[in-house]
Amino acid sequence: MKRLIISIVALFVCMITFGQNKEVIDNSSHTVVYEYKINTLNEEGKPVTDVCELVVQAGKKVTKCTPMINYLKQKGLVTDDDFFDHVKGIPFLRAYADITRMHLPIVFTGYPKGMVTTQEMIVPHLYISTDKYRKPQWKLGKDTQTIEGHLCRAATVAYAGKTWHVWYTRDAGISAGPWKLQGLKGLIVSATDEEGIHSFRMKEVREEQLPILYHGDEWEHHASTKAMKIIRKTPEEMVAFRDSLFGNDKYIQYPLYYEDEEKLYKYALPVLFARDLPEESFRRVCGNYYYVLFDRDGYKLRHWGRKYQPLELK
Repeated sequence: MKRLIISIVALFVCMITFGQNKEVIDNSSHTVVYEYKINTLNEEGKPVTDVCELVVQAGKKVTKCTPMINYLKQKGLVTDDDFFDHVKGIPFLRAYADITRMHLPIVFTGYPKGMVTTQEMIVPHLYISTDKYRKPQWKLGKDTQTIEGHLCRAATVAYAGKTWHVWYTRDAGISAGPWKLQGLKGLIVSATDEEGIHSFRMKEVREEQLPILYHGDEWEHHASTKAMKIIRKTPEEMVAFRDSLFGNDKYIQYPLYYEDEEKLYKYALPVLFARDLPEESFRRVCGNYYYVLFDRDGYKLRHWGRKYQPLELK
């Protein structure tokens, strides 16, 4: 039975969550859980919907939008030992791979003051962007409806090249939303772009006081992470960079076409701890999620590609 070494994509992502310097930049009053979906195509041209969970931590000065797995690690509900467990670690690796494939950055709105900062892992490097926060110019509608017990109001906005239709509620007593969709006098319950490609849906909101952590760029590197760099770009440069990288025809067939495969394998291998996982088990658990798989000799077994659907057009 062939045994695999799991996903250099997921492992490069998880490398940046270990041993980071953490700065408390605010304290949250509420935690909001969102489901984020992208309707796209797989490498065979068939429609697929990718799904992941996000957490928004809303404070007085800063709002942070981050993958659920980061929130669970902050709460101590997921440990490094869990992550590298042969069985329990699979959902966590899958969660990191989801975020990597869906290209959603960690967003800090209001940090530094009056700015928005994003952090995004594009294998093998971490990209950081900081710019003046451009508050969405919302157009408030008259329609209302009740969603999950919340009285919601309609609003629309043209933002970053896309038109968004949202429903928001004042019931929660906070102003917050997923990604960069902020600035309404209420909490966004659902948001969908006009093309129906991207959508956010609130699953839960609760009062919770937690430190809002910013993981700075003074990373405590493993000896094997020499291939990883921290690169700063403007938001406009990031949009153009993603388009050039992920919009390439090669991307959907081999998502790591742009990097030297031998170099990535060389630097990732010592961090992988060589999982002993049956191939059938891996495929059953991970299903149609995107991974790049290697056997012990570095032979590429399979990948799951997606057509790139940009969240920002400008």
